[in-house]
Amino acid sequence: MFCKNCWKSFKRFFYDDGWTKKGIFAIVAFVLGWVMFIIAWFLWLKPLDITTVSGGNSPPQLVAAHNVSAFPAIVGVEKSFELGNTTNIMYTLNILSATYPADAPPPIDLHFIGNASLVEDPFNTTQSTIVVSNVDSQDFPYRLPSNYDPDLFNDFIFTDANKAIIGRIGADMLKDFGVDVKLVAQMSGAGSHTVGGTITVDNRVNIVDGVLIETSFLVFQDIRVPSAPAPFLYLSNDGSWESDDIFIPIEGTTDSAFTQRGDFTQDLDRTINLSNFTEGSLIVWCRSFGILLGSGKITAEK
Repeated sequence: MFCKNCWKSFKRFFYDDGWTKKGIFAIVAFVLGWVMFIIAWFLWLKPLDITTVSGGNSPPQLVAAHNVSAFPAIVGVEKSFELGNTTNIMYTLNILSATYPADAPPPIDLHFIGNASLVEDPFNTTQSTIVVSNVDSQDFPYRLPSNYDPDLFNDFIFTDANKAIIGRIGADMLKDFGVDVKLVAQMSGAGSHTVGGTITVDNRVNIVDGVLIETSFLVFQDIRVPSAPAPFLYLSNDGSWESDDIFIPIEGTTDSAFTQRGDFTQDLDRTINLSNFTEGSLIVWCRSFGILLGSGKITAEK
């Protein structure tokens, strides 16, 4: 009975009452269709805004550190590089929690020794010595000169105003914090989608409040991103999107989407065991349509 009554109402609306109601119905349906399309466009279909960044340096990464013999202090050397020019490497010095001997008159100087024969005579000014003066009153981190090489200058000698040696870190004491492996992916687009650039996933160690902290971070170089409604970056084990892939939120973008191009770097909110992904890929996935927008096969580098 219900269906029969519905059919009568439908028939009367379209056939018995003329074309006036038909026209109204068509107009309303047309308007509603456009409203729904516009809502869908802004919610799911409209490409997200793309931002551009450039310049800056990679985050500092500890390459060597140890406690000083003879007095409390932690000495660390950190490395970073210019994002637009990875060959431009910079080293900085940090001295933490230092309490210099009370009988050592200031200023206190730190000598980086690159020749073992100079360990007992750090004031022999040759090319094998770099001196950072007044470390007892210096602001840190301190930018080391361009000729500093951590593989060469591996003895640290502290001296006081009387040129007396008051503390030392020997080459045999330094702990090397160089990473075992880092992940590098050259990105490319799938089909007609624009994706490009190089993404590096790495782990670094820093001294925070006297404690060694390991952090995973990414370096993005010459990045090109797709014009898409919901492009997101994932670290994948096998190159295809799975629910357990690691989502990489991009800082400063709408919904943390992969919509920032240029050169930039950022930390991850977790520490990753990089050896688990040496055969994987970085992928750009469109959540709205469930399609691959681009990817990059990972190469493990020392």
